[in-house]
Amino acid sequence: MKYHSFYFYQFQHPMKKVLVEKYGKEYAKNILKKSKIIYRKLVEEADDIGNDNPMAYNEMFALVFVAPYLASEKEIAPEPSRK
Repeated sequence: MKYHSFYFYQFQHPMKKVLVEKYGKEYAKNILKKSKIIYRKLVEEADDIGNDNPMAYNEMFALVFVAPYLASEKEIAPEPSRK
């Protein structure tokens, strides 16, 4: 699929906020830096389902949240712990 940075940048700040709160500023910075590279790779390697396909948005949106998980080597919990 063709890479568009829009989706990653749209959710970068909310993700960073959660990562900073839970793991610290330096860790969050490193994970997001790695995530950007991984996100691009995931999108470019994904099957092209067409720009006019409504599921293309869903796929690119979901990969934004998969990228930090993979960048952390699956150490980030899928769900934040509740207080």
